This record gives sequence, C-alpha cells and structure tokens, in this order.
Amino acid sequence: MGENGQFSIVPAGPGIHHTIASGDEKVTAAGQITFNSQGAVTMFDNFTGHYTPCTECAATFIQRGVDAFGLAGIRIPRRVITDYGGKAP
Repeated sequence: MGENGQFSIVPAGPGIHHTIASGDEKVTAAGQITFNSQGAVTMFDNFTGHYTPCTECAATFIQRGVDAFGLAGIRIPRRVITDYGGKAP
C-alpha cells in the first residue's frame, strides 16, 4: 500500500517485489494475498520476500491491508491472516 492509501496487486513471480506495484514509491504496508476460484481470500500476510516488518510495526501493517481491502469490498477473515511480526517464514 502506498503512502497515499492506495493498494496495488501484482501476480507473484521471480523478481516481483512491492516496488513493482508501487512504481518505486515508498509503501506503508506490503505482503501477499491469495484468492480462491470464487474470489474469497484464502491467505493474507505481511511478508514481501525481502522485507518483513519489525514486531512493533507488523500488526499495523496487517490492519492497514485489512482496512484497505475492506474499503474495496474484499473481506479478509482473521483465520487466513499470518502476521510474521519481524520473522521471515
């Protein structure tokens, strides 16, 4: 999510980082999301592959994402959220 509160989704793949989605702009939150074939969220986290937020920041990053997707009408059930809290998987 960019500093302006807008979020972008790009397909996962080699060399894909949040800077691709943000156009090299700073972000206030980043992570991964997976949807099933019906469009429901099945996985949501705050891991980007090269940066994981500090423990103190992690919950805020998660909530920013949940709020942004909620404003777009996309519900993220708590049970599908993984908060890495400063630790890589």
